[in-house]
Amino acid sequence: MIIWVAGSPGVGKSTVGRRLARSISFEFIDLPKLLTTEGLVESYDEVRDAWTVNPKEVSKLIPRRVRGDCVLSSHFVAPVKGAAVKCIVLRLNPLALTTRLKRRGYSSLKTAENVEAEFLGVVYSEAVSSLGRRRVFQLDTSGKKVEHIVDRCVKIVKGFDEGDRVDWLTQLPEDELEKLLSFIAKYRGRGL
Repeated sequence: MIIWVAGSPGVGKSTVGRRLARSISFEFIDLPKLLTTEGLVESYDEVRDAWTVNPKEVSKLIPRRVRGDCVLSSHFVAPVKGAAVKCIVLRLNPLALTTRLKRRGYSSLKTAENVEAEFLGVVYSEAVSSLGRRRVFQLDTSGKKVEHIVDRCVKIVKGFDEGDRVDWLTQLPEDELEKLLSFIAKYRGRGL
């Protein structure tokens, strides 16, 4: 079985993925590192300060490289044929994510782009598109300890937890929503 821990940059994928793998005795694979090692990184986007990959190549690589049970961690999800896959998309309050990404030294544009993706649920939507709704779950990690998040992930894997419904548009207080949309509009050049 493959457990895919996905989410926007900065939501805790690697930390949660490693601990989840350890707790259920699965192998852990940091997919971006594997793609770099395998030479599947296509190009560097200087504006976004990010590497690009071909999802079709990722879909081909996983069955070749994954032997047995594993936890994959990445910000994107690709379809995987012939494997039992559950995907847990970690979600984080976009304002908390803004702070976290700025602390990491992300540019304002890169921060705004990733915060906008989190606000809109882009990773979740793409995961559902790749794997189907029944195999994709969301967890709101805002203000929660890693141990709690890992425990919930284990319950999802075992079928005892259906995850969370996350919709930042309806869940954020109005003042936080205004602050977030102003930040995104300022750096993404849009009048939201």
